[in-house]
Amino acid sequence: MRRGTVALKSIIDSLGIYAIEECLLKELPGLFKPETVYELNASTVTKIAGESVELLAEREDLNKKLRILQMTMTTLRRMKTFTDPGEYNL
Repeated sequence: MRRGTVALKSIIDSLGIYAIEECLLKELPGLFKPETVYELNASTVTKIAGESVELLAEREDLNKKLRILQMTMTTLRRMKTFTDPGEYNL
């Protein structure tokens, strides 16, 4: 495709997205009034805004790995003080 055709397609796609977003956002205050949200039970709130069991498990696993990496970095920084100062760049 030519550059002008690609640019025109991009503009048309963007206008469609903006129009849809405008329609959705305009109605949002009526859909999720604070009173309505407050009256929702915990199960419904979890279905709307919660993470799946799989995502929760993945998040927990990643946080565990992050803690291990942070502890390793702390150990390596301590070890650096016992070696030649110019030997490592941590």
